[in-house]
Amino acid sequence: MPELSDKNPENWNQLRKKIIGLGETSLRKSHYPAFQQRQAENETIRMISELFLDVELLEDVLKRLPQFLSERFKYPLAAITLINKHTGRLEIISKTDNFETNPDIPDEELIVEISSQTVATGTTKIIGKSSITEKHETNGKDQKLLRIVCAPLKTKLQCIGTILLADIKDKPETESGINTLKVIANYLAQEINRKQTETELQETNRELSDYVYIVTNFLKNPLFTIKGYLYTIKDEPESLNEHFDRIIFQADKMIGVLEKLVQLSRAGKLKLRKETIEVSSHIQAVFNLIKPEDIRVKLNIENDIPSIRVDQGSIIQIFSSLLQNSIDFADPDKDELIINISGYETSSRTHLNISDNGLGIKPAIIEKVFNPGFTMGKKTGAGFGLAIAKKLMDAHGGRISIYSGGEKQGTEFQLHFPK
Repeated sequence: MPELSDKNPENWNQLRKKIIGLGETSLRKSHYPAFQQRQAENETIRMISELFLDVELLEDVLKRLPQFLSERFKYPLAAITLINKHTGRLEIISKTDNFETNPDIPDEELIVEISSQTVATGTTKIIGKSSITEKHETNGKDQKLLRIVCAPLKTKLQCIGTILLADIKDKPETESGINTLKVIANYLAQEINRKQTETELQETNRELSDYVYIVTNFLKNPLFTIKGYLYTIKDEPESLNEHFDRIIFQADKMIGVLEKLVQLSRAGKLKLRKETIEVSSHIQAVFNLIKPEDIRVKLNIENDIPSIRVDQGSIIQIFSSLLQNSIDFADPDKDELIINISGYETSSRTHLNISDNGLGIKPAIIEKVFNPGFTMGKKTGAGFGLAIAKKLMDAHGGRISIYSGGEKQGTEFQLHFPK
């Protein structure tokens, strides 16, 4: 059995060929002995298990699963949907490439609707030609997809998503084929749930390590400084007035760090009160509050930026962190800092871009900018703003990413909000 590895595509192709060889146990193969059916199920489960063990990141496993399932069950189209833990909404996580290129394929809205019905009932849903055609006639589409099979991904406690298979051929499935799909779906649900739990535990452990590092490094220096001043005052009591303000300054630094740590720890656990807000006015209001007087800054906001549904307090904090980052890293060699705001929407998400012509970021450190306490050499601040912004985006079920062409090339933040 070849080992799976991103670095070894030949082995992955060998594995795919072996999966194709299991086509005898497709949903539509009849008169297949029960023993051989179970043997094929066990072989497929073993392959899935090896895939989960070999590939470290859950998102990488999920990218490969649709093709795996398509070849295993002899359906040309396959997709995986999962419930977003932050929003509670069902989302398409991955799908076979032909979902993007085939004009006869249903839109994402129909896939999510069928999957939502499957999650609600917890039972496998089989949809034939008449139901699909009827659904698409209302949308004015010439739908050629004739068969959809959607199986729930159920753990012991809940249904976490679905496997969806589709074809342009309307051929009935065998009972043994459907049972095989259920077995694979149940096993897959357990593996996905286990991997999600592992990822969450790793993230929690990483955060604890970050907190220990921050407390050790950001509080130690002020404490040593205060201790030095106190020894001086002990030997020279008359120097109290001279050092008093310095001691207060160092104490305030420690309080600031602790407050940011509290904000960071709470950011991903806030109870969000979502409402629809107009982006342009909120960004302009935040900019007016933090606009510096010592440098020239121009804010360009594109017309017709889509509204977003978010927690108002959280989005103000996100906008403040990103705009402040642009201001802090303005290029002193340029006459003016220019910040551009633009946005657009897709069927499932609203996207915002915040870019500037500032100092930019070296490629070697761009992956670290969302780490708590990472300051990029900035003399002010403790390096928590972007870390908090990322946690708040995660809490919304969204995503934040950063791009830069390098030093002196400016920076662009991309925000992706679920609708």
